[in-house]
Amino acid sequence: MKITVAFAFLALILTLLIQSLFASEPRDISTRYVNEEILKDPAFLKDYFTISNISISSFENVFIKNITERRATTYLKERKSPQKATRNLGGLDINQILDYASKAWEFIKKNEPVQNFKNFYANALPKGVSSGNDLNSWSAPKSKGYKIVFENTLGMSVVSFHYHLIYQYGGQTANGKGRYLDGVHFAPTDIEVMWGFTFDCNVEVPSIVNAGTATDPIAQMMIELQYSIKSLLKVITNTVSFSVRGDGVVTKLN
Repeated sequence: MKITVAFAFLALILTLLIQSLFASEPRDISTRYVNEEILKDPAFLKDYFTISNISISSFENVFIKNITERRATTYLKERKSPQKATRNLGGLDINQILDYASKAWEFIKKNEPVQNFKNFYANALPKGVSSGNDLNSWSAPKSKGYKIVFENTLGMSVVSFHYHLIYQYGGQTANGKGRYLDGVHFAPTDIEVMWGFTFDCNVEVPSIVNAGTATDPIAQMMIELQYSIKSLLKVITNTVSFSVRGDGVVTKLN
């Protein structure tokens, strides 16, 4: 008899639990769940598609950082010229710093990284060289992690994008002059985009200057992420700018 009562009580508890899970009361819209009934509510749709906050911050994950830098070491070696510093560098001008690689490229297209993003990078090298292999004393690839989060009026994170800025610094001429940059690019770590939004992102290198002296130049590159988020209501565009120097100093400018 006691066992029967116990089973009946358990059945009642399970029934109440199931009813609470499938009740017709509105669901908590602060979660990522969006059902068809909610999407029929014009007020909800307006709040859902209205971006109220954009946050950009750095993040540090040692495990991801190490993997990112190891991968960068591999594919930076693969895409560099196999020739070493055996060229005639008689026309070398250490004060004139140029980008011999890419100056602009697509990075994220329709919520996905472009397939060949690893093929694009920027450098800041002295005039008269052909690649980073003409210089010595390069650091191993280094990376810094950042994230961009877009929140709507309901407090939902509708787009979350984690990425790493990767770079090599410290390259010098044969006589130990200058500190230059190579392999500067972005690598995606994670991207989450909710229904109804489209995220795109391009990279551009608008300027390279000498932050050192005439006798000992330090390359300084500005590299930008130009992103846009599109919804049924609006298109938002913005730019995140970074300064990367040949002495290894990286600064987020905005």
